[in-house]
Amino acid sequence: MINFSERMMAMGINEIIENKIKYEMGQLYNYLNEIENTYISPQLTGKNLVKFYNLNGTYQYGHWRCVCPFHHGASNKTEFIFNDDAKSFICFACKTSGTYLKFISLMQGYSLNALNEAKIFAAIHFTNLNLGFNSINDYKEKIRQEVMQRYKATKSLNIKDYYDISILPCQSIPSENTELKKQVNVSKYEEKANKPHIELPSRKDIKLNTYAQAIEGAKHSILLHEILQNKEQFNSIDKLQDFMQKKYSLSGDILEKYELMYFDGKSQNKLTKPNFYGLNDRIIFPIKDHDSGIVAGFHCRHVLYKKKESKSKQWGKYSNILDYGELKTKENGYQYYSIKPLSIGQFLFNLYEIKENKLSKLWITEGIADCLKLITLGYINAVSPCQSNLTDEQINLLKHYFGCNTEILLFFDNDNNRVGQLNSIQIAYKLWNNGFRKIKVVRTFPGQGKDLTDVAVTIQDDSQLRILIDLWEKSAYTFSPASKEDLNILLNSGFYTNAEVYSIDPRNIEEEITKVKFLKKLGQNSNLNIEELNQAKDIASIAEPKIKNAKDNTSSSKTKLNNIEPLPSRNEVASCETGSSQNSEYYFINISEAQLYWLKQRFDMDTIEEIDDKFTREDIIDIVGKIINDIPFELDEYLHPEKYTPSTLTDENLNPILIEPEDIPF
Repeated sequence: MINFSERMMAMGINEIIENKIKYEMGQLYNYLNEIENTYISPQLTGKNLVKFYNLNGTYQYGHWRCVCPFHHGASNKTEFIFNDDAKSFICFACKTSGTYLKFISLMQGYSLNALNEAKIFAAIHFTNLNLGFNSINDYKEKIRQEVMQRYKATKSLNIKDYYDISILPCQSIPSENTELKKQVNVSKYEEKANKPHIELPSRKDIKLNTYAQAIEGAKHSILLHEILQNKEQFNSIDKLQDFMQKKYSLSGDILEKYELMYFDGKSQNKLTKPNFYGLNDRIIFPIKDHDSGIVAGFHCRHVLYKKKESKSKQWGKYSNILDYGELKTKENGYQYYSIKPLSIGQFLFNLYEIKENKLSKLWITEGIADCLKLITLGYINAVSPCQSNLTDEQINLLKHYFGCNTEILLFFDNDNNRVGQLNSIQIAYKLWNNGFRKIKVVRTFPGQGKDLTDVAVTIQDDSQLRILIDLWEKSAYTFSPASKEDLNILLNSGFYTNAEVYSIDPRNIEEEITKVKFLKKLGQNSNLNIEELNQAKDIASIAEPKIKNAKDNTSSSKTKLNNIEPLPSRNEVASCETGSSQNSEYYFINISEAQLYWLKQRFDMDTIEEIDDKFTREDIIDIVGKIINDIPFELDEYLHPEKYTPSTLTDENLNPILIEPEDIPF
């Protein structure tokens, strides 16, 4: 018979195991994300997928195509296409589409946490990496075994004694030419376990490899060497000076010192590979490696960019270029070279020039032009991440060269869409969590201009500009994070994503909490209709989808299905050619941000994407309500309701409605 103390110890170790697994699951997901681009994605090609799954395929017009493996009666070899550029697939007959990882999850029959299961499967079978586990459940079980083994040896119930346990792989670099081996059935795992595998690098090694690969890429870049060795040939000096003066109030020595260039589109035919359009009509800002000083790549600004013009009709405003990319072929047979991107998050503009300086204060600007303007005004200790974000690697560079005692002045754009303002708060939190305690958020005054160069162009007086900079600095917000208790109230409310919470100015946190409490009370009042909630929305300054979700999650009444206008499916909205890669943000048609928060507590993003695609809005409201109230359910209840409840859909006269198969919304 187990006595009381033994029962308490058993409860204690079970709780430790549960908490340890929760933590390690987060580590696993981060790890899979980190190896996805470097190791998994390069091996996931149409050719490899066709070969691995023994599909009836053919290669036409630059793409692998095959008979669709998903719909009954498929026989056309060209209806199912793999797009290696977007790492996505689509069947033009049944409209099944998604990323290559989704393809694997469908082929393997994954349902729960399908995306991460697919990453594990791809890592094992397409890159031949030795993860040490073959599924998420296997990963959890191995963690449990490790904790129990430690417990039997130490009898410790202190969670800190188990912090160092990890079963994630480490060391060694995988081979680039791994032979794919088709998995016939699960029983083959044991046979494979006895064969030599390539071990996977640790997370730290991967980040180092990303930087090392960027430097190696720069050393062997044909494009960088070609441009830098022939600056006079490719640089349109007059156009450079004219654009930089009019747009940024920059001219003279600063342009020459930092080797800026204007690449006129007319110079394209002078390139080694003239079918390369990546530099046309762009200002080139060379990015130097902080260690060696060599040019690691180009940060480019398109001079013809028009904000109001459709994105489909123009190049992006900014691009980061390392070298010529692959030769691509369009459907009409035209060939061109793509861009091999620079990993801009590994570098900081102007860091190499100031890394030896003994400084107590460092300016960080969103764009390079603002950084250069600061330098011309005498504020030489300034860097730019070349984006409205600071990566972990860039923060580590700040710590390495300047230390956490340095005062950081975040000088991001004060634009109308508030992206720079929101991101500066997020970055302040990241810096704080990395040990920095002297953080100021500097902004231009309202009405002056969104950034330093905007104001410079307006006033055309550097003396006055220095006075303004001093005023902006004196008026800057000295960052202090909100309390964990306040942050958790917002994080658990369902009205905010994590990114939104950490974008809220800590000085406004109490106001946001008041709004949340107000909205919850409104949502609980079933007598309020959507029009009344819309009026409340204006008072509370919360976006309509979040207000509507508060009403939807707490009201027992539902809108009738036949009152909802049909929406196009995801597959009709975006085809394979225009679809995003696995690194792009998900775009949802039927799921609000607040609903997404709750769905993420239960499902992985691939499953959520499928819910958005196949389920009605009423289904999604009902699912979220069950998650919030911890009511058990299966997704099949919504995909195949006839298995659970008889049809009760009626018209306004309570007569049964006959629905044709083509009218079913999923």
